[in-house]
Amino acid sequence: MTYELRDLGMVLDAPFLPITPFVLPSDVYDELFVATRQLLGLLKGAVTHAGTSSGSRVAALGADPDFYPLFADAAIEDAYCDLMARPDLILTADGPKFLEFNVSGAFGGIPATHLMTRFWQRALSGVRDGSGRLFGHDPFEARAKCLMDVASELGTRPEVALLGTVRDVHGARSNRYYSLEAEQLTRHGVEAVHFEPEDLKRELELADELRYPLGIRYFTVPEWRGHGISFEPIRAAERAGWTLLPPQTCGLLTNKKALAWLSRGQPWMNSIEREVVERYIPWTRLVRDEQVVWRGRHWPLVELLRKNREEFVIKKATGMQGLQVTIGRYTEDKDWAAELVDALAHDDAIVQEYVSALPAPVYMGDGTPQGTRLVRTAPVLSPMVFGQHAGGCWARFFADGADGVVAVDAFGALESVALTMAS
Repeated sequence: MTYELRDLGMVLDAPFLPITPFVLPSDVYDELFVATRQLLGLLKGAVTHAGTSSGSRVAALGADPDFYPLFADAAIEDAYCDLMARPDLILTADGPKFLEFNVSGAFGGIPATHLMTRFWQRALSGVRDGSGRLFGHDPFEARAKCLMDVASELGTRPEVALLGTVRDVHGARSNRYYSLEAEQLTRHGVEAVHFEPEDLKRELELADELRYPLGIRYFTVPEWRGHGISFEPIRAAERAGWTLLPPQTCGLLTNKKALAWLSRGQPWMNSIEREVVERYIPWTRLVRDEQVVWRGRHWPLVELLRKNREEFVIKKATGMQGLQVTIGRYTEDKDWAAELVDALAHDDAIVQEYVSALPAPVYMGDGTPQGTRLVRTAPVLSPMVFGQHAGGCWARFFADGADGVVAVDAFGALESVALTMAS
């Protein structure tokens, strides 16, 4: 397993690693992808109803325009802003609860999900419980089908450049993170190549148009700004006819304020859409000095949060990787009060009701029979969708069973995959 997952920026040097995947009932596994598409469509509706132009939508979210420097043609923005997405959710006693959405080409877990799904299907090929072998959707196959759909709609070739940098893959000693995907996309009918940002600039200097008409946004604006990477070659490529997927509006769908809009309810939503939101999204609001209804009672929001700290989580609207998240039950009163004051002052945060994950068993091992043990964990699950195609379900968890902010890069969570049993 460690050989299969090498050089992808994953935590593989922990004393114990998972030696079984998470296995979901088939109806639960399928529900994750159906609900993801439903909520993603509603997020798109929330953002597009907020304004008729990219600028007005950014303003409605109270976001910094500098955070979104790469808006393209309006038709492309509206058609494909929700093309690729990965929510983070937990399974509770009341079903799946979606905590946030990552709408991008750069979200984590795609190579890991592909390799771990393939690994567990091989390693546990003899497992039988009366219903068949382990099954999981392949994110690379799903992304290839999605790109072929887009190429057909745009009347262009299914050829794509993966625009990303190895500098974003922690501890990488090779280009495997990108070359693996390029190989898999090509295998599934989409000619693909990895471009470092410098390669894009060089391509434009050598020819008037790029050899690859499509690109995948394998980066975030803050990360590339941190590396000092210029966005001008991307703007020049788009002016030359290049289509970068998903387009910049995907970042507005990721903004957690859009999730709060849905939770509160919008005038354009019908009764079925409101039921979907109520079923899958925990109570979520903008952190503002206003009246709210929580559990059937009217409250001033500030008073509610001060008196019920342990019931809530405060999140920055544009935070990433589990950073800028404050969980009330794990925070001292004075720190919670300070976070609340800051959120009110900057109007840049949401509050979400805390929900508890059902315990999920996973076997951990150190490579020896004596070092094998069963652990009850609280995983965060992340089903991926690419257009209309389901792309597998990534999972992260802490080996000691802790919950909270279950992030890999920032907090050292371990990675796994959620599968089901194929009939």
